[in-house]
Amino acid sequence: MTVHVGGYPSYGPPTSSLAAAVVEGLAESPLVAGLELPLADGELALPSARLPSVWRHVVTLMPSTVASTSSDPAWGPASEQRAGRDAAVALLQSVRDVVARRSDILAVELQSAPRRTGSAAAFADSLAEIASWDWNGVGLVVEHCDAWTTAHDVAKGFLSQAAELDVIAALQGAETRVSGGVNWARSVIETRDVATGAAHVRAAAARGLLGAVMFSSVADRETALGPAWADVHLAPTRTTGAAAGSLLTPELILEALAAAGPSDAIIGLKVNLGPGVLSPAQQVARLLEIAAFVAA
Repeated sequence: MTVHVGGYPSYGPPTSSLAAAVVEGLAESPLVAGLELPLADGELALPSARLPSVWRHVVTLMPSTVASTSSDPAWGPASEQRAGRDAAVALLQSVRDVVARRSDILAVELQSAPRRTGSAAAFADSLAEIASWDWNGVGLVVEHCDAWTTAHDVAKGFLSQAAELDVIAALQGAETRVSGGVNWARSVIETRDVATGAAHVRAAAARGLLGAVMFSSVADRETALGPAWADVHLAPTRTTGAAAGSLLTPELILEALAAAGPSDAIIGLKVNLGPGVLSPAQQVARLLEIAAFVAA
């Protein structure tokens, strides 16, 4: 198995020499199939590095979604306010313009923002429009984030997975393939129960809608990266430098992968290696250590 590596929370701006060195180090490993990459100023945040020609990348809109909802709480493809929806759809149009002219993009991950006020009907309308465009073979993956609840503080508070899957199911056969994605930590943040990661994978797989499984960990206590249950992409436990309280174990990774069953879903990881000075070689070694956990 090969995996996609979201290392940008660790190596930082794509223009830095650190980013280039880390990505070139990852490129030497047969475990890595490509990167998970955000957008920066409307362009793909791809480090200037020598990359394997066979790599295919996954573009995540999460940083753009967080920034947009911070400045406008009504922003999002699931917004019931037309201006908020239109702004989100316009962002997706600009993303399509970027990725459709490339040959190295596998999928784009989008989220069902906004927080608390999102509507499944509005999301269905937006996603139907977005999926009708020509993405030049690039798939759309609705990355599930923790759903809104009043039981405890939320990290994202978007639509429930069940609502997202219903919308996705109705779009099978659209111009562009639409599927559902699970990030282990974000599912566990939703319920504060480690069983939810595999449960969400199983729910998507059972309906034939699973498009991606990304592994980040989360802690049930404060760490150097933030408070308990923060969505900060911790390393799995039993890996070098993992935070005390990190909940994602090798056994839970295996459980989630087993829940996926036979599938062509993208498998990957997104990790923030935390504060401190790590050399490029040290970052590469730690990311590949985690990649080996997943690939094994």
